[in-house]
Amino acid sequence: MNIQHRSAAAIREVNKSARTIEVIASTNSIDRYDSIIRQYWDLSGFEKNPVALWMHSHMRPPIGRVEEFVANEDRSQTTAIIRFAETDFAEEIFRLYEQNILSAVSVGFMPGEMSHVEEGERFIQTMGSPEAPNELYELSAVTVPGNKEAVKLSLLDDSSLFLELENRLDRIEESHKAQREELLAELQAFMKSHGSEDSAPLVFKLTE
Repeated sequence: MNIQHRSAAAIREVNKSARTIEVIASTNSIDRYDSIIRQYWDLSGFEKNPVALWMHSHMRPPIGRVEEFVANEDRSQTTAIIRFAETDFAEEIFRLYEQNILSAVSVGFMPGEMSHVEEGERFIQTMGSPEAPNELYELSAVTVPGNKEAVKLSLLDDSSLFLELENRLDRIEESHKAQREELLAELQAFMKSHGSEDSAPLVFKLTE
């Protein structure tokens, strides 16, 4: 099983003097990968080295430390507090959050118990349970969220701005889908012209 990365965050508070941000780090809503992270976490390893990273990169020094990572009572979401390091790069990232330019974080974890549920025509993958929780490895600052809820709470107060951001995310997804279909059609036409019409269908996966 590979390490999973999922973004589902909303910035609740930025404390300039303490150099911290409080975030909703994960929710149990369906994300762009058709998966649900159930908010059961194994923090035994993470608590020994509670690092905050930039874009899940293990090649860079951490940008900070996760001071708190707690699921709420009904297990619908998990909140976290990140304290940023006193380095030039960490300061740059912190200021991007402070200026409302960045607004998302992402959990890096090993899934616990996995199952699937059917929702309409989709099969939704669920991860984590009380008996087999998700193992948290790190929390990262990221630029593009994997969950539509990954926007600052301060923006939610302006419904028109929130809807515009949500529509922009949808347009990006549709653009990627259109590009994929166009490329697939071109490749299939190429194969047909070279006598490969009966070849197995081509399958491509776009990464965000």
